[in-house]
Amino acid sequence: MYIVTKVLASIIGRMPYPILDFLSKFLAVLAYDILRVRRTLIESNIKIAFPNMSPQDCAKMGRASLYHFAATLFETIAGGPKNMLENIQFENRVVLDEALKRGLGAYMVCIHSGNFEVLGAAISTFWRPITVPVKFVGKGGFDRYVHEQRQRYNIFPVRSQKKGDGYRAIVDALVAGRPVGFMLDQARHGEPRLPLFGKPAKTNTSLPAIWRKNPSPVIPLIVIRLSFGKHLIRFFDEVEMLKTSDDNLEDDITKQSIRFNQLVEKLVVIAPQQYWWIHNRWK
Repeated sequence: MYIVTKVLASIIGRMPYPILDFLSKFLAVLAYDILRVRRTLIESNIKIAFPNMSPQDCAKMGRASLYHFAATLFETIAGGPKNMLENIQFENRVVLDEALKRGLGAYMVCIHSGNFEVLGAAISTFWRPITVPVKFVGKGGFDRYVHEQRQRYNIFPVRSQKKGDGYRAIVDALVAGRPVGFMLDQARHGEPRLPLFGKPAKTNTSLPAIWRKNPSPVIPLIVIRLSFGKHLIRFFDEVEMLKTSDDNLEDDITKQSIRFNQLVEKLVVIAPQQYWWIHNRWK
């Protein structure tokens, strides 16, 4: 599978962006309207977030979401032969500049929207190498290809082989003054169900817990696709984290996690058509 992926990447990398853009749109229509890949789930998720949206607009957003999913796939695969960062813009980048000057590193928090592979590559290239806890991408060869891509752009992916590996890698990065990436909307097994767009959703509470032991600036950001292969990274003001006393540890973690879900909502509505509605956020 790895060799197949490399050959496919070589072919895709030679294609002009307009062709890859057309293929992304074609695959979105094929998946949404003909094969109906997770269409019921996509529409259900959208209706939770936007209960007053008409069926027509809901379908339009669902189709657009699959387009951005496909575009991210093509951009990432082509990112070997091509440079993923050749058309990138920044907004409010001074937020990260000032945060890193403190020498404490930073927690970079984002969501599954747009091409977050571009986001990680940009942070590592224009600031400092970023450490990111990640899951496997598919199986076998494709995962290996993506892993190599991340290493090429100085992204340090963390995959825990044994308990504590991920935490140690995060602490090491912060001590070195480097950023750490977190997906706020990624659920974990056994986590509590907290409100997200008004409905309980499994919520990852690990970041507030880690921050209590390793406080560093928490910077929200989002990547927005302006056109195929062209992206805007927008930084937002540092998050004011909740910390009372150790006696209120669990309560603080829960309350901060609820605040993070509220932040997810704010980030989603910036470019809702680019959000990955294909994931089951409320399972």
